[in-house]
Amino acid sequence: MYAIVPVNLLASEYNVLRDDTPVAVIKKHSLSLKDKGIVIIGDKEYRVYREGAVHGDWILEDSSNTCKASATKQSFIKDEFIIRWDKGEIVLKAKPFRIKNTFMMYHNNREVGSIIGASLFSRTLYMHLSAEIPLDIIVFAIYCALIIIERKSSSS
Repeated sequence: MYAIVPVNLLASEYNVLRDDTPVAVIKKHSLSLKDKGIVIIGDKEYRVYREGAVHGDWILEDSSNTCKASATKQSFIKDEFIIRWDKGEIVLKAKPFRIKNTFMMYHNNREVGSIIGASLFSRTLYMHLSAEIPLDIIVFAIYCALIIIERKSSSS
């Protein structure tokens, strides 16, 4: 199980822990028009950005400017991303009419994981997986969930 914990009450920086061991840091730039951010996994730093200001995929790029994964949001109405990388694809879907943040992850129409808020008023999230997914893709999926959460909270 993974825990996604904000560093403080108003931060856009999150620590990602696996079984209480830190594995990554997500730094979102909350005032960026292109949804820019940084992901740090061990000693590797990745850049996350949106290809366009309004339209375009979100890209996870390593320090050599190689695209590791992309995330497509099919519609601005649906809270859903299709995340693709060289070895696979998962779909991240927010559950509609939810009291707390809840996302399901699918591969070939089969549920392979979830991201669920700790409680109604907490920004902490927990991720459960039943499939082998590379850590950089896991953290990118968390980043995509945070985009949806941020947009939902700013529109309410």
